[in-house]
Amino acid sequence: MKEEINLLSPPVKTEREARILGVRVRYVWRRGTAVLIAAVLVMGSSYALFRLNTHLFAVSLLNSEVRDSALQQKASLTNEFLDRFQGVIASDRPWSPAVTDALSALPADIRITTLTGRESDHALIIQGTAGSRSSVIEYQRRLQGLPWAERVEAPLNNFATDGSGSFTFTIFPSTEHPV
Repeated sequence: MKEEINLLSPPVKTEREARILGVRVRYVWRRGTAVLIAAVLVMGSSYALFRLNTHLFAVSLLNSEVRDSALQQKASLTNEFLDRFQGVIASDRPWSPAVTDALSALPADIRITTLTGRESDHALIIQGTAGSRSSVIEYQRRLQGLPWAERVEAPLNNFATDGSGSFTFTIFPSTEHPV
């Protein structure tokens, strides 16, 4: 390799080399610092993301435990209600067939608003509204045709033409065909 020809005096030459070395050191220092800062930022953000994910996982786990606890409590309350309801059904008159038959006999423009079973005489009381009086008459005829119905009582206001469209029927079961 060729020697460099330098016409500078030795003190100037030493000063120039020191300046070149200083520039190179500053360049390496800046690049190293930038790399170090980038590494710290990446590691810091990775750590922060890890902490956030850990926190979110803990919160979701806590929420699922709370939700599961709430669901278990609701299920327990529902089961208690169903147990009480089943006890009432077992000790009570079976209204289901009568209600099903009465609702199956509905004309299209009739809406039921109240359906009540009276224990004293086992009567089924139906209240509702109708689009026309002819529908009320048709519904009464259908109810009277039910095999378990001994008689159907309808107050006179069922047939009034006041425009309210409300009606009430009381269905008494027959002793030959109990519900």
